[in-house]
Amino acid sequence: MVVPSSILFGKKRWEGIRSTGIKKIQKLIWENHQFLTRSRVEDDLSYQQILPYLIFQHKEKIFLMRRGNRGKETRLHNRYHIGIGGHIRSSDLSKNDFFEWAKREFEEEVKYKGNLKIGTLGFLSSTRAPVDQYHLGVILWLQGDSDKISPKKDIPWGKLVCLDECFALYERMESWSKTVLDYLKG
Repeated sequence: MVVPSSILFGKKRWEGIRSTGIKKIQKLIWENHQFLTRSRVEDDLSYQQILPYLIFQHKEKIFLMRRGNRGKETRLHNRYHIGIGGHIRSSDLSKNDFFEWAKREFEEEVKYKGNLKIGTLGFLSSTRAPVDQYHLGVILWLQGDSDKISPKKDIPWGKLVCLDECFALYERMESWSKTVLDYLKG
């Protein structure tokens, strides 16, 4: 799923997490999205790929993962991250609902036994790292009532940690995780 950058940002791209105007940004996405092949847009700044980025919390801890060295996106290999996410497919659009997309992505990336409450933290726009400038993150906050969570697929490691542990690994994290941590700290 992509949206033309000019529609999302106008003349000037904003940086960081925008937690105000969420409904306006959602409306822009619903009314202007299209589906193009990933190879077509992966290095095209005229489009923003829309990605859900899910932060899982249980009590005072959040789920931290480390990527492996597999996968198409080599710029993220072996990086730590606090977000579960991926590209939105046309089959995800049974409803115009970020939470439905999040559910599929969450179930695809992790094993979890428990209940979830989902809320929107905001939208993330960044040019902090080369990979960032092609993507717009939909940051969703998942509150779990269980600590029974583990990664699957290409993520070799993950565990629940306190924020201090995340900040100890800050320099080894992917840039979106750094942006979310900065937002939480500030």
